[in-house]
Amino acid sequence: MTRKTCSGCDRPIAVCICSALVHVQAPCEVVILQHPSEQKQPLATVPLLEKCLGNLTVMVGEDFTQHPVAHRFTGQDPSVRVIYPSEGGINWDVSRLIAARPSAERNQSAEVTLDGIQTENSENFTQIKTLIFIDGTWRKAKKIWLLNAWLHSLKTVALDNMPPTRYQIRSSTVEGGASTLEAVVTALNVLAFNQSAESDAAYNHKEFDQLLKPFERMIALQIEKMGEAVFKAHYSSALSE
Repeated sequence: MTRKTCSGCDRPIAVCICSALVHVQAPCEVVILQHPSEQKQPLATVPLLEKCLGNLTVMVGEDFTQHPVAHRFTGQDPSVRVIYPSEGGINWDVSRLIAARPSAERNQSAEVTLDGIQTENSENFTQIKTLIFIDGTWRKAKKIWLLNAWLHSLKTVALDNMPPTRYQIRSSTVEGGASTLEAVVTALNVLAFNQSAESDAAYNHKEFDQLLKPFERMIALQIEKMGEAVFKAHYSSALSE
């Protein structure tokens, strides 16, 4: 029997997350290169982004060499960053962003004063117009990276010092692994944080954190559905993080 699906969130009625959906506009173009196998994952996070994030393009496949996107971004375009750790890439230190947040919480304000906070070295955030992400397991993401040589001419970024993943219902064999949604949220926050610092403007640190609401709701409903005993038996490593 086919399960009834909610027309709002495209999830089974029993685990509908419509009440947690938000609408956020990305400050730049976000492009996700998604491995085909991710479309079969019932707890994938990219569908949540498609529901909630404006200025987002998702392309499914492995080799995008003949796709218009490859021709569009061919060459060392200074306005594009590929969020993928590679040799010679740039490190975006997430800890600077985290360190700035307590002052906002103490003042009960969403704005963070950036005076005296150093931005990333050798990086010009104001020129960034496009962020490219690869969605898949580490093995499959690496395959996409290797198949698409046009990505190698673009600047790559590693998100350093990310907090532990909240993706408690999908295990990873890679230390420090995170969901694509978490990577997108983190990268957008770092981008907005540093663009604000460069323009001497206030930074709303909660704007992109809103995207975590449907993600956390999806996880909570799944844990509730499977039961605490099953969750602990199969995802005990997540509890220790």
